[in-house]
Order: sequence, then C-alpha cells, then structure tokens
Amino acid sequence: MSRKYVGKYEGIKVLLVEDDRGIRRTLVDFLERNGCSVFSCPDAYYARQRIVNGCDYDVLFTDIAMSGDASGEHVIDASKIFNPKIPVVVVSESRAYSTDKPVLGKYKEGFFSWCRYKFKER
Repeated sequence: MSRKYVGKYEGIKVLLVEDDRGIRRTLVDFLERNGCSVFSCPDAYYARQRIVNGCDYDVLFTDIAMSGDASGEHVIDASKIFNPKIPVVVVSESRAYSTDKPVLGKYKEGFFSWCRYKFKER
C-alpha cells in the first residue's frame, strides 16, 4: 500500500525529462507519492515539443546529459523562452556538469537548482 503525502506539493505540475526508463519511473513514483502531477518525457526532443506546444507545468525537472541529438540544455533553453519564470531542477548522475561550469553557469540568473543522484545496484 503506497502512502501519498498531502501538503505543500499537492497539485504541483512537474515536467520530468529523463532518458533512462528506470530512473524516470523512480522519479515519477516519488513525485506522485508526494502529491505532484507528473508529465514525463523520455528525451529532450519530446520535452521541447511539449514546451513549445504549451504544456502546462509549474516546475521543470530535467536530466542534462541525455542520449540523442538534444540535451537537457536544449530543454532548459526552450523552457526559459516559453516559460521564463518556471523553476528548473537539473537531476543528473553525471559529474561533468555543475552550476560552476560554464555550460550551466549561464542559468544562474533564474531560479535554478542542481541535484546529483547516484543509484547503487543491489
């Protein structure tokens, strides 16, 4: 039996962009258990299309290093053009990025958060 947190996260609409299916499912489950409404995208291209077409969301959670032609940077750029006041949270396993590096440093002016995760196999 899953428990759902009802409180300050209830009703928050999250656009989640993560190319790893297992990690995406884990994040969706966590966010939904905490009251969020989640729309998940398997890649940056799909997420950018959702943003351009008017996807309604309150916060963007995106991986930064994804497979394919587009990265999380492309998603963030689209979000900042079409929804400039929407907070962005970068979730990534990659150590190659941080807000101190030039690639993400350009986003320091807006509301921006970085969350590095590391999952261990059991």
